[in-house]
Amino acid sequence: MATSHLRTVLLAWLGLASLLLPSLVSLIFPSRVSAQEEDEVADESSDSGDSGDSGDSGEEIDTSDWELPRVLVVVGPRVHDAVASQVNDVLRGVAEVIDGRGYVRRAQREGLRPTSDTAYERLLAEENAALVVELQVGRIRFIQTVRIVYREGRGGFVLLETQHPLSGLRLLGAERRRLADEVRLAPPTTPSGQRALVDDRGRDARAERRSAA
Repeated sequence: MATSHLRTVLLAWLGLASLLLPSLVSLIFPSRVSAQEEDEVADESSDSGDSGDSGDSGEEIDTSDWELPRVLVVVGPRVHDAVASQVNDVLRGVAEVIDGRGYVRRAQREGLRPTSDTAYERLLAEENAALVVELQVGRIRFIQTVRIVYREGRGGFVLLETQHPLSGLRLLGAERRRLADEVRLAPPTTPSGQRALVDDRGRDARAERRSAA
């Protein structure tokens, strides 16, 4: 009697399982398929988006006649020649570098400190520079740095001051890249027409100085 009842229960469970199994399969496997299809659709949409972005979105600007900014490098007292040389090497990759020694000599002949505001106001016009990069000795706690003062190229107004740590007398790669980025962001490249306008202003300033002398 008990055996017959147990057999009946088992048969009922097996029948129920046979009915539920297809439903379970349909719930599991189609979800995987649909998920795969969704991934494929997403990939296709991203590919189409990339292809759309690769097209030209507007007119291209002709920069063939544009020039790199002219940067005057003024080396302050006690800055080691090796450090100044490394800074100049970095700047040559992103700007037209003006040797600041001529400016320093002219300032000294007039009894002016080359890095003073007065010297910049009087003498910068002749240099026709878009930016002045002034090098000074700096320190952050116990770390020696080169302190860089970025000045506007016409009147010498301070735009930005930064410090770049040194390893001995070496400017390391990360600091070189940061220096290049700073100079790129400071003055934009200028068209040759604008350069000619600045040249005229520089000549006018020199003429005024000669007439005043």
